[in-house]
Parts: sequence; structure tokens; C-alpha cells
Amino acid sequence: MRDRDFVPVSDRVSTLARRFPHRVALADRTGAVTYADLDQRADVLADTLSGAGVGPATVVAVALERGVPLVTAALAIWRSGGVLLPLDPASPPAWNQSVATAADATVLVSTSVLHRAPGMRQVDPTRPAAGSPRPGGRPAAGDPTGLAYVIPTAGTTGTPKLVMIGHDAVVNLMVAQRRWFGDLGDDARVLLYAGPVADGWIFELLLGLGAACRLEVVDRESLVGAPLARLLAERAVTHAALPAAVLDSLPEDDLPRLRTMLSVGSPLAPATARRWIDRCELVNGYGPTEATVASTLHRVSRADTDGERIPVGRPIAGYDIFVVDPDGQVVADGQPGEIVIVGRGVARGYLNAPELTAARFGQVDGSRSYRTGDRGRRDADGLVHLLGRMDAQVKVRGFRVEPAGVEAALLRLPGVRSAAVSAVAADAGPVSLVAHVVSTPGYQPSGTALRAALARAVPAHLVPDLVVVVDALPLTAAGKVDRRRLAVPAGSRPPHTPTEHAIAAIVEELVGVDGVGLDDDLTDVGWHSLLTTQVAFRIERRLGIRLALEEIVRAGTIGRIAAVAAGRAPDPR
Repeated sequence: MRDRDFVPVSDRVSTLARRFPHRVALADRTGAVTYADLDQRADVLADTLSGAGVGPATVVAVALERGVPLVTAALAIWRSGGVLLPLDPASPPAWNQSVATAADATVLVSTSVLHRAPGMRQVDPTRPAAGSPRPGGRPAAGDPTGLAYVIPTAGTTGTPKLVMIGHDAVVNLMVAQRRWFGDLGDDARVLLYAGPVADGWIFELLLGLGAACRLEVVDRESLVGAPLARLLAERAVTHAALPAAVLDSLPEDDLPRLRTMLSVGSPLAPATARRWIDRCELVNGYGPTEATVASTLHRVSRADTDGERIPVGRPIAGYDIFVVDPDGQVVADGQPGEIVIVGRGVARGYLNAPELTAARFGQVDGSRSYRTGDRGRRDADGLVHLLGRMDAQVKVRGFRVEPAGVEAALLRLPGVRSAAVSAVAADAGPVSLVAHVVSTPGYQPSGTALRAALARAVPAHLVPDLVVVVDALPLTAAGKVDRRRLAVPAGSRPPHTPTEHAIAAIVEELVGVDGVGLDDDLTDVGWHSLLTTQVAFRIERRLGIRLALEEIVRAGTIGRIAAVAAGRAPDPR
């Protein structure tokens, strides 16, 4: 992309509003907003923000749900010259306040005062009121040299790093998408799925705006499994990008309008790919937050599903990929090493963290570069394969998590003396976090109580699925925690009937814990909402018995789930 081709995202919306004023831009279950409506709403809110003091480089925190409110706020911030800082309104207010303070945010856009840090001004987007005009008018929207957004990502200290993404990187991604996907079609509908702090919503938004099509906003009640499949069908979604674990949770229902499915966020398993390869175009993607959501894409072929890993593709426009050894030297084709991303889509670094920035970011032939910490290899034809991490970082429900950061958060809780957090890769299931905690003398907290306390302090993806209180952490001869000896507790009463055995096997596959008893509370062995849809799907597939999600949640143990299933005749389908 040449500088003279640079068109800011907010200007793209204005262009679409003039060309297609009555075309629907975004729709959810409450209604639809046209491009003309969206453009006008963004203008009004931009004037309000300017009146609140927002100008070039002003960081504006936004605590709003996905969809029309968040998109309107982003466009308004960019039109006023500001920098977007997305926050999840479902996260604990104290966490959001700390992130906003670390980002030097001075204005909050939210309907709730709970997320406002001391000293911040608040703008309620439901009651915009244009302030005094800024002398000389609003600044030019989307200066390519300026920042578009700052977004939190995993840190080792219990507080996130703040990634700085420029307007040039955002526009580069939109241009690259249009080149890679081509014309989506006049009837295209793109799913807006990712939550506010998962930068996937930027990818989805740009894909929709670049194609001048309609974005369908997912409901919070339809994020996984059969409810999501129904939404895809009822809204006639043609293009969607979903985390691999969510993709695996979808039943094999007919989705005749779906043309392209992107797997994002975590590795796509060949078994999952085989389920989708004949249903629509299946695309695998890769890109850390520090490289503006996506840097490679790959159309999955049937031959790809026969291997151990699905390739993540070749660099899209504006990017290049190198694989280097520990000394930073490029390795030979086909050899493993660390993936380095180069190009216009690379972030400017970490906000207020010059040492971290210097350790990860650099320059290659005049272009920004980022050392990802991901292991991979590149074939002679440029095809990139992802092989894992070079450190302890893991992906949990699509979010990057540093176990050391979770340990730091646990240590801030009263009564916790030491903690060790491990990632458990369950068989054919998503990664779970398991924490082993030693309490201080005089305290006897339960694992459930510690999970609840941590959930009040950090976002949900940083809360371990299982917390085990132990007398001491096992140590190696060198005095370090021996994570291989951290045992996950087994259950009590074992399964007896064939139905109990089948359901116990499904649960143990998904949580990565052996010996779960019939009466064990599933939340104590690493259960979470995403697994509920997967157990329902696998029970139906293996036993031919359809259970409602609320039945599984209400049952809460293998024994009670089996009792419900035993009284249900197999589905004749």
C-alpha cells in the first residue's frame, strides 16, 4: 500500500454512506443501522468527544459491548483524532480502571461509571451532546503516522502489556483483506463475533467495511454450539471468523448460506478441519496482536487434513515472514526457529514500556519487525507452519495468557503464600489453566473461594479452571517448582453403567483430568461454559441422546448428567 492510497477507516464509512446510504451496515437482534445512520452517529459522538477535550493522541477508553455501540465509538474516536483503548465491560471494574490508568486514558466512553478511573472524564454514548467546536475544526481522521488503538495483551506481572497499533497498519489490513478475499458478493454478510478486547473484531469490521457489506452482530447468548449455529443460519451469515474451539463446538447442521469460515485464535486441529472441509471454504489464519490481528492466511485443502498440523499460510499483502535462530539469523527453508513478522502491519511497540519494546521490536530493511516467540518453519514456497511457543505462553479461549501473570494475580489475594499455574492440554479439548496454591498460616481457603476472589479482580480468561490448595509445591533439586509433579486430584465414586462411563470419558477428554468421580462438582475440575456445548455435542454424537445446555449446567455432575441421559430415548435422527 502506497501512502497516496491511504484512506482512513472512518473516511471509508463516509464514502459508503454517500454511495449506499440505505444499505445496512450492522444488524443485531434489536434492529439494523444503515451506513448513513452509522456515519451520522459517529459524527455526533466525535463532536461530543472533541468537546470533552479529545484531540490528536488522546487515549480514549471504551467499555461497551460488541456491535453498534463499540463500532460507533471507534469511528468517533478516530474522527476526533483520538486513540481507541477497548475494554471489556464484563471484566471487573478495578481491572479496567487499572488498564485505563496504565494507558494514560483521560476520557471514558461508557454507560457505566464503574469503569472510570480517578481523573477521567466520561462520555455516555447514549446521550451525546456536541461540545464547543475545536478551533480549526476536528483534526484529519486517521493520520497514517498516528495511533489507531492501544489494546491489552498478556503480561508476566499480572498486568497486561499495551500494544500500540497505527492507522497505517489498520488500513494495510483492510487493503490486504480485499486483495486476498476478492469480491465477497452483494449478498455477503460478515459475522461480528469477537469481544471488545479480542482484536478479532477489528479484522471482522474491516472485512465488512472493505466489502461494503452487512455485519451481523452475535448475541452474547449465542457464542457457542447449537445457538451459534442457529444464529448463523437465521442471519444468513456468509463469512465468519471463529476460534478453533468454538468451531469444534458447532453441530453439523446445514448452513447453506455460509461460504467462508476462518479458524482463528488457536491451532486448527486436522480433525476439526475434516468436519468443515466439504461444508464451505475453510481458511486458517495466524497473527499476534502485535501484528494487527492477521499476518498469514491459508485456504485449507483436503490434503492438509492428513498431516499433523494445518499450515497457517503465506504472508498477506504488506507483510513478510522470516524464521530465525536464537542469534537472529535466518534459518534454512524447512528448519524450525522463531517466527519474525516484518511489515507495515507490525505494531509500534508497547506503550510506556521501552525495554519490552526493544526486546521484541526492531527494523528490517527499513520496515518494522516483531519477534513473536512462536516456533515455526517456512517452506521453500513461503508456506508457514506454526509449531508452538518458545516460552510458557498459552492460548486460553482465544486469549494469550502468561501463566506467570496468573500466578502474580493469585499472589495478590489474601491468604495466598505461593502459587504455580500450569496449562493442561486436554485430549481433543481446549487448553485449561490449573493452579496449585499454598495458603499462608491461619488461612484455609478453598479452591472454589480462590477462583471466585480472582474472578472479581481479573478478566475471565485469567481465572484458572481449577484451583487446588496444597500443603507445599513440589520442587526440583535446583529449588524450582517441579510442574511435572503437580497432580490434579481424582474423583471418588467411579462410573458404573455404560452411560456413566461414556459421559465420564467425554468429560475427562475435555478437561484433561483422569478419574473424575460421579459426584464431583464439575466446576471444581475445570469446567466452563464452552465445555458445556462440547459435552452436549459429543453426547449426542456418541450416544444419540440430545440434552439441552441448561440441563447439563443444572445437573453439574457426571452422575446427574448420566441420570438425565438414561431417561432420554436416543434421537431417531
